Amino acid sequence: METFVNRMAAFMAVIATLSTVILMFTVLTDVVVRNLTNNSVPGLLEMAETSLVFAIFFGLAYTGATNGHIAVNLLTNRLPDRLAHWTRAVSWILMSLTLVWLIWATGSRAVDSVSSGETRFGLVEWLLWPSRCAIVVGFTALLIVAVTNCFRLLRGQHVLGYKSTSIDI
Repeated sequence: METFVNRMAAFMAVIATLSTVILMFTVLTDVVVRNLTNNSVPGLLEMAETSLVFAIFFGLAYTGATNGHIAVNLLTNRLPDRLAHWTRAVSWILMSLTLVWLIWATGSRAVDSVSSGETRFGLVEWLLWPSRCAIVVGFTALLIVAVTNCFRLLRGQHVLGYKSTSIDI
């Protein structure tokens, strides 16, 4: 299961990285064209917004699977090891429950968006449902990572991506 989670997170990280590259080139192109012609290229702003959504939400699972998030250990560093471990477990359980709620809320909104063919009007008409679906996919992948970490912590193991050389704040 953990191999699947790590591969899924890595695959999603590749998509997030490609989305970041697309974002970079769309913004660069728009800036250059705007400076040369004093006009914006139709659709580039919308493409940049969509790329940003994919970059953010598809990067969540990788960050969770590599333990790459920012962690402030002010409380857990002062607790006995066993209690600190259970505090981390409760935190991941609460995160999992929150993600279930977020998936339900964003999922119902994505279903509405797909069924209505929701668009955004700017210089061009732009479909919004791909971004709404990307949010649900990103949250779902993060939930898979969170549940995996819950099971690991409940078995007395460290979270995915744990390195004993991590910096404690």
